[in-house]
Amino acid sequence: MWAVGLGFALRHGNDTTKNLINDVSHAVTFIVKVVIRFAPLGIFGLVSSTLATTGFETLWGYAQLLLVLVAVCCW
Repeated sequence: MWAVGLGFALRHGNDTTKNLINDVSHAVTFIVKVVIRFAPLGIFGLVSSTLATTGFETLWGYAQLLLVLVAVCCW
């Protein structure tokens, strides 16, 4: 609802406001891309920490779940 209202309001805005909104949009998109790029490192750290504290028992449970999901997708 806010997006629709903001869209209607920005139709009548000047070019400076539109450029500011566009620049903010590009900045947020860049930040999200950086976070997505580094997400695998964070996941690796979480898995390594879990393996260090609980051993392979937890990983075995995830492996079984992954096998079930792959089997269901192939069926």
